[in-house]
Amino acid sequence: GEFMLEIPLFIVDGFLDSGKSTFIVDALEKDGFSKKGRTLVILCEEGETEITEEFVKNCNGTLIVIENEEDLTPEYLSELAGRYVPDRVILELNCMWDLSKLYFPECYRLAQVLTFVDASTFEVFYNNMRQKFKELIEFSDVVVFNRADDIDLSQYQTGLKLMYSKLSQMFEIAMDAFDHKSSSHLNELTKLVATPR
Repeated sequence: GEFMLEIPLFIVDGFLDSGKSTFIVDALEKDGFSKKGRTLVILCEEGETEITEEFVKNCNGTLIVIENEEDLTPEYLSELAGRYVPDRVILELNCMWDLSKLYFPECYRLAQVLTFVDASTFEVFYNNMRQKFKELIEFSDVVVFNRADDIDLSQYQTGLKLMYSKLSQMFEIAMDAFDHKSSSHLNELTKLVATPR
């Protein structure tokens, strides 16, 4: 096939309404982000913050919505890369889809996986869907607890660390740095996404 540079792929996942869409909007709107080339945004579900085609276009991007799990194939992702030649791809995953079947064509380089957790509904998911939650966590580089104002997350920290030792540091960073009260809670993350490592 034709020679193509690897496109950094950022995966944003988490349960419904955990703040994924808000983060993507935030990332796209940030100063300089849209100036740093074209972004392809692939949404695998409709979230609470409607990310519109027009909005993404204004941020020098293209929006693709995938509604059926069977359409998220390496072939299709490859085709999108060829058609839009983006400088980065943000993929908002539907966490109810089977992540173990997910793989990407060679033209993508997995830059970062961000998992968003709504602290206020976390307990319900953690207790009732532990396996699904574990899958998400295992996949992840950074876990962000959103809306963590009134919840004591420390009771879960040990369980979460046992679940995935690699993340122990990340949890502490996420818990300290991304508290909802701080207006800059997404700045650090957005910086990471704007400057692929």
